[in-house]
Amino acid sequence: MKNLKKSLALVLAIVMVFSLVIFANAEFADADQISPKFADACGVMNGLGILKGDQNGVFNPQGTLTRGQAMKIITYLKLGKGADNLTATAAPFNDVPATAWEAPFVAYCKNAKITNGYGDGNFGKDDELSGYAFAKFLLAALGYGANDEYVGDEWKIAVASDALSLGLFAGIEGYLSDEPLPREVAAQLAFNAAQITPVKYVSIFEMYQEAGKPFYESPLDFNPTPVLTGTDAAGRPVKKYVAKSDASKVIYQTTAEPIYTTADGFDAAIAANKNFVIDSDTAFKLNTAASSQAAIQALGVGPQIEFFGRPTEDGKVKITNVVATDYEFATVKAVTDTKVTLSTGDITDAAELKLLAGFVKDDALAIVKNGTALVGAVKATPVTGAKVTATTATTASIDGT
Repeated sequence: MKNLKKSLALVLAIVMVFSLVIFANAEFADADQISPKFADACGVMNGLGILKGDQNGVFNPQGTLTRGQAMKIITYLKLGKGADNLTATAAPFNDVPATAWEAPFVAYCKNAKITNGYGDGNFGKDDELSGYAFAKFLLAALGYGANDEYVGDEWKIAVASDALSLGLFAGIEGYLSDEPLPREVAAQLAFNAAQITPVKYVSIFEMYQEAGKPFYESPLDFNPTPVLTGTDAAGRPVKKYVAKSDASKVIYQTTAEPIYTTADGFDAAIAANKNFVIDSDTAFKLNTAASSQAAIQALGVGPQIEFFGRPTEDGKVKITNVVATDYEFATVKAVTDTKVTLSTGDITDAAELKLLAGFVKDDALAIVKNGTALVGAVKATPVTGAKVTATTATTASIDGT
């Protein structure tokens, strides 16, 4: 039973970490569908106005990037907010009328020699784009390919070589292929490209030289290194991406990812094994009635323990925050516009109702509270091979055990 309890707690811990991080990107109606590893890139690109949802705020992160959408991303990388003012007075290609929303961006990229279309007078604005193809466009926007490196039968090899050496493919391992590129992965590629310094080809020397500053300094204006400041309702550090010119201007913020998560309780041995440095400056938070460091250290198997921190010069990890969270089980009994009735009580607070958006009657939830305030919720996943026979607010009986 002890191992079973530990396993259940660990599963809930992992799911809850991901759900809290994802919901921080509230600009998109389908933010919960964004893969955690791409959440920051999607949030920053959204905050910069490069990626937006449809008229209903839906981003469709696993949807495929089109060639027209790629031109919009690249135009904003090149011009920043200046891209807002672009218009098209003529059709840049036979299949891109001047009235098409993509026309200004396709025209700009054509004039900038980032694309020549298909070579038959057409562009294919609605055609799907592969990872290799988008990387080729991004490299062209950065100034590469001016010596015709990306033409011919082996253009993908040349693109992959340059992209890997420049860091363009950082964080997208497994997505580099001829398959259609998901929109969330495209956001990561754009985020990476924004940090690369553009170049200019010098034909007399047959070489490239840097030409200006990285896109994020001009014209995008954001700091690619997030800052940690303050905590969220659960006590986790808040990570913010801010403008380079004005640190008070927040482009995107989310909950920081823990460097280590365990369900084995807080123990000095954990700190020793992980090379953690935990001193009196560390902020401890227990999301139950108690809130002392001693209470966290006394916890046994069951709660989720999250460690937040940063590396130090001597190879250790300085822990800045330790957050312990207990979970409750709840069932959705009824849902109205102003109230969600759970088996544990009514929820009427606007912020708490937002956390429960999308859940319906009879959904079984794992919920976390900071005192009496709801700060997270995730729908329970069915488990095969075991039967839950009885539950209370804090326990579950499996096969009568």
